[in-house]
Amino acid sequence: MAGWASELAPAYAPELNIVGVAERGVPASYLDMFNYVNGTSEYAIAIPGMLIGLSRAYGVDLDRYLSSYGQQVVGQLQQVCMASVFGTDAGLTIDQLMLRRYQNLAEVAPFAQILSDQTMGTTSTHPMEPLLMGVGNSDGTGDGVMVAADVEALARHYSQQGVPVDFQGYTGASHEEAGAFFEPQTGPFLQARFAGAPFVGNCWSLSSSP
Repeated sequence: MAGWASELAPAYAPELNIVGVAERGVPASYLDMFNYVNGTSEYAIAIPGMLIGLSRAYGVDLDRYLSSYGQQVVGQLQQVCMASVFGTDAGLTIDQLMLRRYQNLAEVAPFAQILSDQTMGTTSTHPMEPLLMGVGNSDGTGDGVMVAADVEALARHYSQQGVPVDFQGYTGASHEEAGAFFEPQTGPFLQARFAGAPFVGNCWSLSSSP
């Protein structure tokens, strides 16, 4: 994922000459994203899908924390692409997935630490190159998946660290629809970066609220 790659690159690949990064639908906070999609008709299935990936990355036996229904859902997702199952299991909730004592993911081990680790902007490094960051906002909270305020706050955080950022919020656009606005901007942005053209961000215009 472009956002994490650019944030961590100074530590794991400092030899790379990254001239610019375009990123849309940035999962700035997994916990906020989980709360946002919890119980929704289309993207609730992302919760078990992402828990599968996180449990594999952290070496966690996910099954021991799941309800019997959660084990059934996770079993069905093990060998599929998450995007292919959006809209299935409409209304799925964290409470349905997890055993009762593990339902508050923000408070219980091992998920509290795992989800905290996945909060962008909390690492010791940050992007060094110009960023084009975009997110839709179809309902006043986000694009149906990503929380718009989190992405804007991350853009502002990067800017405060000296990173040149052009933040684009697409009012009224869902997660998919935002692509129609973002993709035409990426070509000119990246072409200008490869050409060495001056870059002017817009984070000075963003709200200063957290």
